Amino acid sequence: MPLTQDSVEDLEEDDEDLDDEENGLDEEEGEEEDAEEDGVEEAGGAPGGGSAGSTSSPCRRERRFKVVLGRVPVLSVPCAEQLAAAGASHASSFEHKKEFVADGALFLPAENRVYLRLRNGRGWICERSRNDIRKVAVVPVTRRKKQLSKKMAKAVAFRGGDTDGVTRLKKEDLVKNSAGKIVSKKASEAAKKRYADSSVSKWNEAVKKARTEMGFTGFVALKKGTPMYEKAREIYSSMTANKEQPQQQQQQPNPAAANA
Repeated sequence: MPLTQDSVEDLEEDDEDLDDEENGLDEEEGEEEDAEEDGVEEAGGAPGGGSAGSTSSPCRRERRFKVVLGRVPVLSVPCAEQLAAAGASHASSFEHKKEFVADGALFLPAENRVYLRLRNGRGWICERSRNDIRKVAVVPVTRRKKQLSKKMAKAVAFRGGDTDGVTRLKKEDLVKNSAGKIVSKKASEAAKKRYADSSVSKWNEAVKKARTEMGFTGFVALKKGTPMYEKAREIYSSMTANKEQPQQQQQQPNPAAANA
């Protein structure tokens, strides 16, 4: 059907009516969104369903700490002057392994120190040592599900951690041996001394000298009857004989002293 002037005018009127309806719907949706935002703001002003005038208290996170370095003074004001004066005066302090609860912390960039605030406003504790800022005076308390074994306690102490009294050894008392195990430094030195005085050490030294003298390189089977075994046996016998002679001379009595 061909379009006439009347039909075109009718279509234009229909388009205008549709535009008015869409504009009206957009205005209604915008008013609803504004109302929802106003409701959210009112609810945020009064948390927990309370009135708009009530305010919630700030959340404070408490944490437990432990003293790991001698004695730590309790300060009334977090500052280096009072920390230095607390060492000379008989101020209140926390002993070694004393646990306490802190509900806040304060970092002073000028001193490069962190001060922990005790609960209920009882004072302040400095995280670092009073004499040496490189040493930590207090550490956070960690609760282990299982108690440390003696072997694992040495590894924790070697890293500088807290062993909860399982071992008294510190980092300076431990050393890692050639096998990669963490052992006591005193036990390691005693074992090296026993090895140096044992016959095994002398036999190993004799075998090394035999390999060098005979010019062997790489792997060589050391069996009885082989040339290298006989050479090592000869060197070992000479080493033990040289050591036994001074001992025999010391044990023999002096005839001049006996006649006197």
